[in-house]
Amino acid sequence: MEAPTQQDPIAATRLASSIGIEIPAGTRSVRVEAAAQALGISPAFAWRLVASGELGSFKVGRRRLVPVAAIDAYVAAMMLDAS
Repeated sequence: MEAPTQQDPIAATRLASSIGIEIPAGTRSVRVEAAAQALGISPAFAWRLVASGELGSFKVGRRRLVPVAAIDAYVAAMMLDAS
């Protein structure tokens, strides 16, 4: 399965829902803690993924956000590694 791009939020939402990630439709980015919850990992591990660059993110003021497409891309990469 090909990872969706950030320019394709519909495909990103479709992939998220197909693997059980519950992110409201139209949401383009979430806080790191919400990304952790969606991925089923601890917030500490999510922060490590962000720090290492494995999980894409950006800052808005003091807030660090993770694009839904980055969550989907991370899951797709993990699925490819598992095969």
